[in-house]
Amino acid sequence: MSEYKTIPAEPSCHSVVIVTLFLGLAFAFPLLASDNRFIVDHWGAKEGGLPQNSVIAMTQTRDGYLWLGTQQGLARFDGVHFKTFNDGNTPGLNSTTITKLFEDSRGNLWVGTQNSGVVIVDKKGILSRIDLGSDAAQSRLLDICEDQAGIVYLWLSNGQLYSYKDGNVGILFGFCLRIMVENSGWTWVGTPSGEMHSFRYIPGSNPLAFQVGDDLYAGYLDFLLASKRGGYWRFANGQIEKWNSNRLDGISIPYPWDTNRVGVNAACEDQDGNLIVGTSGDGIFWFEPSGKSQRLSSVNPGLSHNTILSLLMDREGNLWVGTDGGGLNRVRRQVFDVAESGRNVQSLCQDTNGIF
Repeated sequence: MSEYKTIPAEPSCHSVVIVTLFLGLAFAFPLLASDNRFIVDHWGAKEGGLPQNSVIAMTQTRDGYLWLGTQQGLARFDGVHFKTFNDGNTPGLNSTTITKLFEDSRGNLWVGTQNSGVVIVDKKGILSRIDLGSDAAQSRLLDICEDQAGIVYLWLSNGQLYSYKDGNVGILFGFCLRIMVENSGWTWVGTPSGEMHSFRYIPGSNPLAFQVGDDLYAGYLDFLLASKRGGYWRFANGQIEKWNSNRLDGISIPYPWDTNRVGVNAACEDQDGNLIVGTSGDGIFWFEPSGKSQRLSSVNPGLSHNTILSLLMDREGNLWVGTDGGGLNRVRRQVFDVAESGRNVQSLCQDTNGIF
């Protein structure tokens, strides 16, 4: 495993939190607000300092920074400024295009590149390249997740699923299509045949050993997303379903987009556990518990592009949207409505319904 001192370790980032602190305070008051109104802020390559306008991957690390993967390098965002790391200024990165980002439970940042494998940046800024074998050398990291035992699972474009723990690499499946770990500890693997297989780590086993769980038939599987509140979201056969291990745990929602021309590129949950889906052409669909969704697009509320490559709900409740050519968007619910216009407001009080 090669190591390079490439990314300087810095004190915890407060800028992203400071930028959104006022917004968080505003949410604490039941002000006049419309739930279906949003405010969109935009950062681009020319006006905002973003290295390139296609934001392929995103994650927020525990120090508060947002990390963005673009076609022109890895960007760290503190809420005001971008700092770019690429193959020209970061020895060991060896790739311009960053396709996947993930922070593990130990605070390591995993960076998937287009054609130079997978690297880890630890908390001290030391970059290490992960050797997954010759078959994976030119393969792209498609997805990554971690179970409760600290085992990191990597699904690569060669179709293979790898496990990594304490420097030990294993190959688990050679026909992976999707990968997801739910809170119960079960890891689910989708396959091209439409089957889903589950397994979980047997505590204390060395070398790594796994218990095999249930198999399910999902059919044509588009996406899997672990839910923070337990279970997972399954996108298959034109339906969005909430599952808890091997049983359906909620309603089945038909895709609200045109499946003949639009696919699912990204998904996340908001702070209330509601599903948010980014599509390849129809913008964003933000779901309510009832299954009803609201569409966010370039028309309303003004996204910079309708093809969404990545989504992230930060710890302050802001939705960050990586687009395909439209740069980075931040979507916030509008908190204030204008009750009076053209007059000086000198006092404010709360009515019996708790509204200001």
